[in-house]
Amino acid sequence: MPQEHEGNDKKPLRIFQANVGKIPPAHDCALALADSERYDIVLLQEPWTTHTETRFLTKTHPAYDTFTPVDMWNSNDTRPRVMTYVRRDPRLLADQIRPFQTRDILWLTINGMTIVNFYRQNDEKDALNTLLRWPVPERCLVAGDLLFILRSSAG
Repeated sequence: MPQEHEGNDKKPLRIFQANVGKIPPAHDCALALADSERYDIVLLQEPWTTHTETRFLTKTHPAYDTFTPVDMWNSNDTRPRVMTYVRRDPRLLADQIRPFQTRDILWLTINGMTIVNFYRQNDEKDALNTLLRWPVPERCLVAGDLLFILRSSAG
């Protein structure tokens, strides 16, 4: 779902968000579409990842820098469940922060605004509890796979 938020230079940040379901072509398509439509930030949930004995792999795109909430993974139980891409542009200053160790939430500060990419697997409470413990800064956007709100309120 496209979203726009203003950066420091008053030009709105264009933000693209999608759950790609760990499907390689869907991951590639999301990055290509975001680039063709000139999105600044891409928030993906359930990104495609794999690993070998010595490398941790995911999809990349030449127009974007890739950020992951964990530096390494060796199984489905340790792989990142969110990934954020920031357009390679000198006016976009991105800094990753890690207030908690989790593979389900990725925090970036971009031009003074905190952008949080969030994923919650089914009924797991860890990611939500972590997010609720985090002191939210003034300029902040939380986005991602938030269907848990609908499921929780419907049941």
